[in-house]
Amino acid sequence: MTEDHKRLLAVFDVRVRDLMELCDKQKQKINELQDLLVQKEGELQQAIKTIEELNAKCDNMLTA
Repeated sequence: MTEDHKRLLAVFDVRVRDLMELCDKQKQKINELQDLLVQKEGELQQAIKTIEELNAKCDNMLTA
């Protein structure tokens, strides 16, 4: 293997490692965002439930 090939291989190796590191960071960010989405969906469901309960109370007050 020539020196140019060795140099190119070394550069390629560094670039692949950098790419793998960036992929790992993206996977971590995706996991964090998925966890946050699950949390927000739970909060939304709770808010919907609260609204439904308040609407029911309001309807009961209007019919009483």
